[in-house]
Amino acid sequence: MWSEHADRMLRVPEINSCMVCWTSQVQLVEASHVKTTCGSGLAKKFSIFVFSDFQGVKVTVLVIDENIDRVTNLLVPFREYHISRARVHEIPDCSLDVGSYRFHWVLTAETLIEEVIVVDPPKLPSYFRLRSIASCDTVANTENFIGLGL
Repeated sequence: MWSEHADRMLRVPEINSCMVCWTSQVQLVEASHVKTTCGSGLAKKFSIFVFSDFQGVKVTVLVIDENIDRVTNLLVPFREYHISRARVHEIPDCSLDVGSYRFHWVLTAETLIEEVIVVDPPKLPSYFRLRSIASCDTVANTENFIGLGL
């Protein structure tokens, strides 16, 4: 399905504000609650997400007003997504540390988002030596501590 939308997947650093039709595979690492702007006569709702590609390059993604309802239940932290056709804006020069990627994305009605289904997710290694419940009585009545066995 994604071959219809883009010729190839791009890493986050390869995407800039001159590009229109692009696709990248990213993982959602942070999601904010819906917030409302204040200070101007026209209040807007917005939400901020932080995605990361497989090399750890982070990009901040902004969702505004009517697009919030479309992505709120779709985007789940730590899942991977193919994102295509988001608007890319350069972050203006300022004193803030924005990392190595100098752009942010804005999700619009034209943005395509599809979850990547991971068939066999990676297993985290166990750092604890597990003991059977039957062996607990040998340690319970002694002064010995159960160590981690690292």
